[in-house]
Amino acid sequence: MDTSENSTQRETALLEQLLGHRAAFLRFLTSRVGPTAAEDILQTAYLKLVEKGPHLEKEESIVSWFYTVLRHAIVDFYRRDAARDRAHEKFVAEAPVSYETELQDNACQCVSGILETLKSDYRDVLQAVDL
Repeated sequence: MDTSENSTQRETALLEQLLGHRAAFLRFLTSRVGPTAAEDILQTAYLKLVEKGPHLEKEESIVSWFYTVLRHAIVDFYRRDAARDRAHEKFVAEAPVSYETELQDNACQCVSGILETLKSDYRDVLQAVDL
């Protein structure tokens, strides 16, 4: 058997070992980030593993190495989440008016142009109730 065949068999064995721990990996992630994010993180980690290819760690440490990959992925998940929250807070703080106020102002301008075409009774009621 040549070295590329040995390498392929070794990689296959390592991948099968990791796939055998899938349920445990998913429980580990779910308890930290919730079920939806857990599945996404696990799939992304598997992709990283495939990309790493022949540079996989030794067989006896592959599971612990993969838990390290998952821990780093969890940290990255919370960093992105925190960055998204900070960006949202900054956007809200910089916004001159709220979306509701802007929407109401725009709607009022649209409606006020149409009001003139209505019968005076309808116009008066709309102005009293809605505007």
